[in-house]
Amino acid sequence: MQRLDARLMACAGYLQPDKRVADVGCDHGKLTAYLAQNGFSVIATDINQKPLDTARKTCQSANCSELVSLRLGDGLSPLSPMEAQQIVIAGVSPDTMFHIIDSAPWLQTQGVRLVLCPATRLPQLRKGLCLRGFEIVDETPVVAAGRCYSVLCAEYTGNSFEPSEQFCLIGKTAGKPFAKELRDDTARKMQKQLRGLQGTAQEQQAWQLLEWLKNVQV
Repeated sequence: MQRLDARLMACAGYLQPDKRVADVGCDHGKLTAYLAQNGFSVIATDINQKPLDTARKTCQSANCSELVSLRLGDGLSPLSPMEAQQIVIAGVSPDTMFHIIDSAPWLQTQGVRLVLCPATRLPQLRKGLCLRGFEIVDETPVVAAGRCYSVLCAEYTGNSFEPSEQFCLIGKTAGKPFAKELRDDTARKMQKQLRGLQGTAQEQQAWQLLEWLKNVQV
């Protein structure tokens, strides 16, 4: 059985085997192979040929190639609308995720699930999803290779709103394992960003928000 790190295991935990999965930016193909070994039908895409070749070898070694369709292209462009009902995007920035999401308007369909694990700027991802009418159904904070992440499960409701800054910082992580580690990591990153706000009108408000984050119970 293919072995996964904590991030990809958390991604897999949000997926249902009776619905097809698109593993977008499949990279080495470890998640693709793991899902196929567990009975999922998977479409694996990548914008570059080399990762697809690696993913193909991974799936061949795992004896699960018959359940996988490997496709070259940007984001979800190699798929037909609704060809997959579960979309995994991991290891890229929120900007890249929103490029993929905005380029596939069929994701704005009830019943389609997004499973997202950004490499950076987690608060930006939460805010952007809410503004686009996606509900963050759940989150799983994880620590992998000494770094903190959160895996988000989101579905489209059409209810677009401006989330509070507090929600953007902690989302739905409260009460979960590694929530405190993720909060502290977010606070450290925020403190570094505040150095660029010295002398601006936003500085005091940003410091107040940072103090809230440091003291909020998660």
